[in-house]
Amino acid sequence: MHQTHVTDHKVECTHCHLEIEHVAPRHLEAAQSECGSCHGGGHSPQRDLYAGLGGKGVDPRPDVMYLAGVRCEGCHLDHGSGETALAGEISCMSCHGPKYRQIFENWQATIAERASGMRRQIDSTARLLGSEPPAAFEDAVMNLELVERGRGIHNVAYSVAVLEAAHGQINRARAEEGYAKLSTPWPTAPYASDCLECHAGAETLQVSVFGRGFAHEPHVVGQGLDCQECHSTHEERDTQGMGPLKIQSSSCNSCHHSEPASDCATCHGGVMERAFSTDLGDFEHAFHVGDLELGCTDCHGEASNLQASPDLEVCSDCH
Repeated sequence: MHQTHVTDHKVECTHCHLEIEHVAPRHLEAAQSECGSCHGGGHSPQRDLYAGLGGKGVDPRPDVMYLAGVRCEGCHLDHGSGETALAGEISCMSCHGPKYRQIFENWQATIAERASGMRRQIDSTARLLGSEPPAAFEDAVMNLELVERGRGIHNVAYSVAVLEAAHGQINRARAEEGYAKLSTPWPTAPYASDCLECHAGAETLQVSVFGRGFAHEPHVVGQGLDCQECHSTHEERDTQGMGPLKIQSSSCNSCHHSEPASDCATCHGGVMERAFSTDLGDFEHAFHVGDLELGCTDCHGEASNLQASPDLEVCSDCH
């Protein structure tokens, strides 16, 4: 039908279709830019994603920057080179500060990882379904292509929702054809959280806490710990000036030292190289643990009363 009317007889789309109005005109007008000369005509995946449109089975969800009227040039900074203006972490940092570099990089990595996971599931399912796949499969393909072509960073929260919808659509298509469902190709928290609206991908972050490596996945995904179990809220930070963590190192003991310590070095590797000064003089783990064969609990206490820094009174037994 489209070939006969549009291609052969040059019938305009609006002769049959009503004009599409997706969002309030003020947002459209505010977000208009010179970039529209190339990216505004027809169906632009970048603009659709920014406006939170085009996802199959997903409610419209404009990006907060779009709703604020931020134009393309607000992030695609033109450095006068005459080439295509690119956006990156500097674009975020120029308005939101240096800490947004890590957020931007986490967003990029999260969208890339999840899109790659969906691409693998779509490709493996396509080989099973043949040349006439169910409509749900076609919806999943369109959703993935919207995120890939539209660059998910343009609307991270919407991209995450679109990819989640694509995963559900893949499983519906497989169920229709009698194939087993696939598990979600990325780790997800077993609860809904406002924190993850902005901190997408935090479930798999690897960070340093109290001088040691810390993996979010076993805590957030495995144990279902809510973000606020460890982190203060933005409201608390604004009113009390608190840092990102509200817990002390001793708070970890309730889970990690619930049983008597049998091999502390499993987690506390490199302890034999640690040396420091105290009020009683220099202290070396290598001498006390290696030569004198003292156990960790001799100084740090049992699991129920573990001390990161032992009371110097324990030294009086020998000194």
